[in-house]
Amino acid sequence: MKISTFFASALILGLCFLVAVPATAQTNERKKEIKKVLKTLPDDLESSLINFANSKLQNKEEGVAITDAKTLKKHFSLLSPADQAEVVTYGKSIAEGGGAIAMTQPAPAPAAPQKATNTPKPVQLKPAPNTMVQPAPAQPAQPTQPAYIQKAESMPKTTVQWYEEIHDFGEIKQNDVATHVFKFKNTGTTELLLTRVKASCGCTTPEWSSEPIAPGEEGMIKVSFNSRGKMGPQMKSVTVTHNGEPIHHVLRFKGTVIAAPAAPATNDGN
Repeated sequence: MKISTFFASALILGLCFLVAVPATAQTNERKKEIKKVLKTLPDDLESSLINFANSKLQNKEEGVAITDAKTLKKHFSLLSPADQAEVVTYGKSIAEGGGAIAMTQPAPAPAAPQKATNTPKPVQLKPAPNTMVQPAPAQPAQPTQPAYIQKAESMPKTTVQWYEEIHDFGEIKQNDVATHVFKFKNTGTTELLLTRVKASCGCTTPEWSSEPIAPGEEGMIKVSFNSRGKMGPQMKSVTVTHNGEPIHHVLRFKGTVIAAPAAPATNDGN
């Protein structure tokens, strides 16, 4: 009798093992499928899949919930084989369709009464987002560059040697006009052209070589500073645009405007 009982128990354990092995293999295969699906879903659709899987887990495992991709992978084996299959099917459907789809779920069996503190909160499924692709806003047209910059950028580049880049006038009597000439040389292999020379204020008037300057030749920029209405230290500049590298170059000059001497008193004979 004892031997018969032993063989019967062994037979039952063997049958259980044979049933459990295919079930475990099936669960592992479905876990691989759900991992592949998660890699293809954007955040909004992934959230829909998480909520769907969590609704299947409710009332089955106390204190356990699926809240993100990590917990879905962790607790996937807690789902029944039928629920595992539904979660995989649902995930593949929204991955292929580009949006969440409604799936009919059987009514859950009534749960055993529990304490209020242990009752899991119901999970609200988020509505499917609007997946329509909105057209990108039109980009504003880029402003056209001034002609003097376009001209300088379109010409072959050359190199320039400036003999002086800053000049000190020293003291300038108020109302006098101070003048200086900045000289430079085209040290490149193509013609040099100044397309614009712009002073930093209206008190400075520049004059420059407007014709192309051949390689090896020199050019000049004459600046005139009117000290009318000025007093004290002054620092001014002119910006040169040309087909050199870089296309903009700044020349500076400074000086101190002092008061003009008072006119001598005249004797009117009184």
